[in-house]
Amino acid sequence: DNGNKGCRGLEGSRRSTEVPLGVDAIMSAKSESEARSTADSRDKVIGTLIKDHEELKKASRRFEQLQLAGNSDEVGLLVQRACAELTVHAKLEEELIYPEARRVDALEDLVTEAEVEHASAKMLIADIGEMKPSDPKWKASFTVLCEYVKHHIKEEEQELFPKLQKVKIDWVRMAEDFRAMRLKLHKTYGLGDDPET
Repeated sequence: DNGNKGCRGLEGSRRSTEVPLGVDAIMSAKSESEARSTADSRDKVIGTLIKDHEELKKASRRFEQLQLAGNSDEVGLLVQRACAELTVHAKLEEELIYPEARRVDALEDLVTEAEVEHASAKMLIADIGEMKPSDPKWKASFTVLCEYVKHHIKEEEQELFPKLQKVKIDWVRMAEDFRAMRLKLHKTYGLGDDPET
């Protein structure tokens, strides 16, 4: 009888140290929820950057169409907006994305190259901003900017973004910062409300 009590006593103490199933389920659900939230935030940030890329490629194609049609007023507005959107996009990458990517040794060279490409694009944007559409270098400058941007987009989408998605980053915080900064920059550059935020 004493042996049985001892066994029951051991079983009882063993049960008290085990985590109740309900707590395990709650912890598991919480982990799954956090993982989903992280993935959703990551996809929102990267997805918005990719949508920006698509808009910039569309602007490049539209520029060529308007040039052929001889619609100089609309071309001027398109170039002005594209340069503003590109400036916003570059600032978001430089201030939020690249610092996180730079923490990973494997991404260091890609980030450095991207920053050099941004610097070149900024110089062209500044030049375009000082010219009038009637200036012979205006069209050429925007055309070269578009070519730079297409090259840059290809590298980001094929190399940087896929590697960045695997990096442990606080994507939820990043998405919040990204959204707030994007809204502010859209207002600063006269782009109106951002449909992506």
